[in-house]
Amino acid sequence: VAGSAELARGHWYKACLHVLWSTTATGFREFYLDSIPLFRHVNIPTMYSDTTGPYFKLGCYDPTHNARFGTATAYFRNVVIWSGNDGYQTVIG
Repeated sequence: VAGSAELARGHWYKACLHVLWSTTATGFREFYLDSIPLFRHVNIPTMYSDTTGPYFKLGCYDPTHNARFGTATAYFRNVVIWSGNDGYQTVIG
């Protein structure tokens, strides 16, 4: 598990995944939730060298099967995928 957070139902969060896709140890990934870093991993490979390439995957998960929250639904809006050197501050505002 790269990171996790307890989220309040009915609350909209601002999130930003900032990644340098790389098959070598030159990549990084960091995820911000309401401008707070949830995780930062640097100098790591962030993708496989295959035909699929990187893809966006984010959702409600119970990796330990201990949360017992039953069914959960996440709604996403205004998802933007961009390229460039800007950090999360530029994207989230």
